[in-house]
Amino acid sequence: MLLSVSSPRWREGRNGVTAGLPSVARSQKRSPVKGVGNVLSFCIFFLSCCFCITVPAFNFGFGRSRPTVAAASRVADDSGKGPRLFLDTGDIAEWERCLPLGIFCGLTTNPVLLERAGVPCTLPHIKGLLGRALDFHGTEEVMFQAWGEDVEGLVSTGRSLRDLDPLRVVVKLPLTVAGVKAAAELRRSGEETRVCMTACYSSKQGLVAAGLGAEYIAPYLGRMSDLAAADGKQGSGLKECALLQQAISGLGAKTRVLVASIRSADQMTELAAQGCDTFTFSPRICDELFSVDATVAAAAEFERAARALQDRS
Repeated sequence: MLLSVSSPRWREGRNGVTAGLPSVARSQKRSPVKGVGNVLSFCIFFLSCCFCITVPAFNFGFGRSRPTVAAASRVADDSGKGPRLFLDTGDIAEWERCLPLGIFCGLTTNPVLLERAGVPCTLPHIKGLLGRALDFHGTEEVMFQAWGEDVEGLVSTGRSLRDLDPLRVVVKLPLTVAGVKAAAELRRSGEETRVCMTACYSSKQGLVAAGLGAEYIAPYLGRMSDLAAADGKQGSGLKECALLQQAISGLGAKTRVLVASIRSADQMTELAAQGCDTFTFSPRICDELFSVDATVAAAAEFERAARALQDRS
């Protein structure tokens, strides 16, 4: 039976106590404004639930496609408007000493460096070397050089190297006719191989790397200077590297000039002032970056002063 409006229970309900009141009576007296408020409350609740579900899904990667090699290359390019430094050695002991400094984004190797480090230039050994390299925090890229007596051989080893880790392995190929053809094959649609064209001795070779869309080109600064000196020219290695960087920038290409065969830290400073921002260098050059006697003396003085204050307290 419905309650009358004069019923005490009805008046009690009007004062806000509705527990136990029949639903029909409540519905008869419900305000239209309250109905709109209920709808808005439901909408807000629904949107909040969607937000709570969607945000964690993005954070944990649900619904996202796996990053591609092209995406990894774009990240390297976009994040690399500033410097990118690589350690140029295949010696694990040097990795353990230098990589914890935190200044390197990766490692570069080639068959000669592997030979010096006593590492056979075979896929099983390189796979083990890669695993060890990626154990170091901050290692974003590792460069290995393909080998082969012809285009087919270079393409075969290039693919095998890439497949070790397509996102983080950059395949190096020489700027020879065979090397360029192999790079073109590896970069065809569907291959998605990150490529560095190496053994660059002339700025005009930058046109080749840019035309290929190679991610890197590696000029050999020290050796270029040696060849220039043999011809009676001085400083041509530095000039050639700077010209190469200007040409790449002038073309609007995304290829990075990875200066290699560096003989002193001062050479990097000079090239950096001319627009070069990507370098690979040996552990010896790494040590040179920290061999500033005045800085060492200043740090020692700071420590002395700190200990003196501690002793007084």
